[in-house]
Amino acid sequence: MTKMALIRKEYGESFKEVVRGYAEMGYSRSFTASTLGINLSYFRQLCTRFDLHRHFKPQGQMRRECRQGTN
Repeated sequence: MTKMALIRKEYGESFKEVVRGYAEMGYSRSFTASTLGINLSYFRQLCTRFDLHRHFKPQGQMRRECRQGTN
């Protein structure tokens, strides 16, 4: 089973919807990739493929734990 299929099964939503949800809650790409168990480089490729980058907030608007230098 592919990683995207596993994510769909676990969350009950499509990969795109799961990623969009994390992004809209203010999580970073690296946090989301790590949480979903996907290599960051591959995750970025998937975000480009599915046009998901636009859902991620600028660093200053991300959740505190996802901003660089504030961990």
